[in-house]
Amino acid sequence: MSDNYEDLGFAKLDLSRRSRTGLPETVYCAGKTEEQLASILKAFKDKGCAVLGTRCSAAQAAFVKTSGLEVAYDETSKVITLPVGNKLKLNGLIAVCTGGTADLRAAEEAAQVAEFFGADVARHFDVGIAGIHRLFAKLEDIRRADVVIAVAGMEGALADFNGIQRFGRFGGYFQHSDLFGGYHSHNDAGRCFGTA
Repeated sequence: MSDNYEDLGFAKLDLSRRSRTGLPETVYCAGKTEEQLASILKAFKDKGCAVLGTRCSAAQAAFVKTSGLEVAYDETSKVITLPVGNKLKLNGLIAVCTGGTADLRAAEEAAQVAEFFGADVARHFDVGIAGIHRLFAKLEDIRRADVVIAVAGMEGALADFNGIQRFGRFGGYFQHSDLFGGYHSHNDAGRCFGTA
């Protein structure tokens, strides 16, 4: 180990992220071999570091589990977690809302990541504008949240509506799942806070 990272040859693991930032490491699993991912997670575990992995395939998760690591895997979100030590606890509540069922993968990824980092999360799925009565039924619960993550495809009306209802302005995330085969943000003149 050198300079607070461990060199595995194919990856340099940041072992001091939690002490520097207060948050554990996150690993992007897509593109890594099953063996590489298992080696990375094992190295973090051996150093007492909790780690979260995003975009983890079911095959990668199965391989990691057979390597002896006690991980949790959520098939919907493609999130794999290796908890080590005390769980983080953040103040406040995050509401994760989806326009429809097609938005569940991205929304559940946001929820799982937020929970791993210690946030309380309330899920409100399939509350899109197309059936606005479903959204109105959950609006008071959504308004109680300190942060609202609205994941909705196409034009992003759910994010816009939730932002106006909760904050008096636009304040959400949404995705274009049909563009270029992946998830991309709608910029809306720079008012969008991020992508899902």
